[in-house]
Amino acid sequence: MSLLNTLNKNIFIIVVGLIIIIIAVSYFVVYPSYQEYREVRSEFDFKDEEILARKDYLPKLESIEDRIAEFSDEIKIIDQALPVEPSIAALFKYFQEATAISGLILDDISITTLFKEEDEPEELLPVREMKFSASVIGSYAALKLFLEEVYLTARIIEVESISFSVVESTTEEILVDDLFNYKMWFKTHAFRNL
Repeated sequence: MSLLNTLNKNIFIIVVGLIIIIIAVSYFVVYPSYQEYREVRSEFDFKDEEILARKDYLPKLESIEDRIAEFSDEIKIIDQALPVEPSIAALFKYFQEATAISGLILDDISITTLFKEEDEPEELLPVREMKFSASVIGSYAALKLFLEEVYLTARIIEVESISFSVVESTTEEILVDDLFNYKMWFKTHAFRNL
């Protein structure tokens, strides 16, 4: 009975001690574990939302890719009109073919101003202007055919100006009444490779 009396007298101290132990264990063990659990759960929820967003995003990208594929012919035309890296050889080849088709003789093509950017503003524009000149020999009808060919090409080529002079014959036997020397200045465009 003495143990029971002792417990009854000290029950208050035992209860307070147990409460203090429970609070201490909760504060130093359970609470940090709970905080860690909340952080992990928050990261998990974020990753779960990210995965769901990516699952939704992938079909959207595939849909956009399918829509772009529908316009592949138009995109090819735009790529020809405004190439990213313009090829001087391709431009020269085009002018050789266009002059030959129209009946002109390509005498000279000057590409010295093709890549000069001194006329452009300081900020980098997405499309840059490229200028060059060409000299051809032929008739007025051939020049008209050539200009039609240049106009109908997919590549954006502008004729800035044309000057002409009569071809002078060194011998009187050659008839060159309808032949002219044409000097033309052109402007074309290309995307800047940034």
